[in-house]
Amino acid sequence: MCIRDRDIVSIERKDRLKTAVLMFDTSGSLFGERFTTAALTVSVLAYNLSKDNYSVILFNTKARIIKHINEKIRAEALVNRILESDSAGYTNISEALKYGGIEIEKIKKRNKFGVLVTDGAFNRGGDPRPFLKRFPKLHVIALPSKHAWGKRVCKDLARLGRGKYAEVTHYKQIPRILIRLLRET
Repeated sequence: MCIRDRDIVSIERKDRLKTAVLMFDTSGSLFGERFTTAALTVSVLAYNLSKDNYSVILFNTKARIIKHINEKIRAEALVNRILESDSAGYTNISEALKYGGIEIEKIKKRNKFGVLVTDGAFNRGGDPRPFLKRFPKLHVIALPSKHAWGKRVCKDLARLGRGKYAEVTHYKQIPRILIRLLRET
């Protein structure tokens, strides 16, 4: 028995490119340790998705895209943009999801998802659920909240967004949970 060229098969392993949008709630009193955590979270995303497409949106009363999905930027410059941003105001999840949906639709690849980091206690922009239709998958990392209904909103957004729900008791847990989500997606 002889092996011929047509009998040999090779397999080339390729990583699937990801397309992600991180939407981070900066409403209320995001200062000091929590503000540093936001910067660290975005640097974790930038490092883990350096070869992929990703966008970063910070939101409070208004949503602000600090990194567009097609934009190339060094992680240090991105962290500087976060540190220079405002951290006060109300919670407008709807506008964050609206802008996130616009960003994610710019890429035609299949492996697309959003990550929303919030306490879910929206008080501007109305019900955020209608904006989920633009996301093939939306993961939610729920921040500590004084409002039980905010936690229910977070769970509902993850369920309706066909994503995972993770709850943190402290802001320091966010980067680790984000890394886990990025590996599983």
